[in-house]
Amino acid sequence: MNGKVTRWPDDSVGADQLHEMLGYLTRDPEVIGENGSLQIRRLEHAVDQARERGQIKRRRAVSAGRVVGNGYRRSDVQPVVKLPRERY
Repeated sequence: MNGKVTRWPDDSVGADQLHEMLGYLTRDPEVIGENGSLQIRRLEHAVDQARERGQIKRRRAVSAGRVVGNGYRRSDVQPVVKLPRERY
């Protein structure tokens, strides 16, 4: 949100870092390919839908009264995307 990387606790993942739960270190399509990009978009869409349905809650990182990042608890995202716990 602000160009800086937000540090999340180990039990959380930033909304802009969800690709890491799929094992990708980047979301650059030139590095991960078209299939990787599609997987990431599907994951982000599934998380957005789960949040809208109230299945998971978004966490906010705040600094000096301003939101500097959004994220989720990993344990909340894991069942939504149906990943085994050891993947992350």
